[in-house]
Amino acid sequence: QSSKFGVLVDIAADNILRTCMWISSDFRLLTALIVSTEWITMVCTQLHASQSNEQHWKEAREKDPKWIQAIFVNNFKSPLGIVCISGLFGSGYMAYASGQPILVRAIPCFGIIRSVVFFGRLVAFLAELWLCSSYLTLVLDKDTTMIKKKTDKEE
Repeated sequence: QSSKFGVLVDIAADNILRTCMWISSDFRLLTALIVSTEWITMVCTQLHASQSNEQHWKEAREKDPKWIQAIFVNNFKSPLGIVCISGLFGSGYMAYASGQPILVRAIPCFGIIRSVVFFGRLVAFLAELWLCSSYLTLVLDKDTTMIKKKTDKEE
C-alpha cells in the first residue's frame, strides 16, 4: 500500500476474496448484508480519508471511540484487531464450511472456531457501521456548513 492506487487495489482484492467466500456459503441473507456493508465501508473510508487532510484511512482514527482505536492499534496487531481481522477473513470460510458436513467433522473444535470467528465478524460489522456513520456525519456537517454560508450570503 505505497500509493493511493495500491491502497484501493489491496482493499478491493480483499473485498473480492471475502465476497467470493460469502457467496459460496449457504447464508444468503447474511451474505447480502455482509458483502454490501464491506463495499459501502470501502467507499466511505476512502472518501473520508480523501477529505481528511489526505491521511491514510487507517490513520485518520483520532476522533473515533476507544474500541475502534483499539482495533487499529499497530495495524490491527492488538487483541481486538486480531479478533476483528480473523472475523473479516475467516467468517466467509466458516460460513461455507458450515454447509459442508465433511468439513464440520474434519476441522477440530469446529464449533468453537466458528463461534470465535463469527464474533470477530460481528465486531468488524459494528466497526464498519461506525466508519460509515463517521463519514456520513462528515458529509452532513460539510453540507450544513455550506448551506449556512449560502443562506448567510443571501441575507
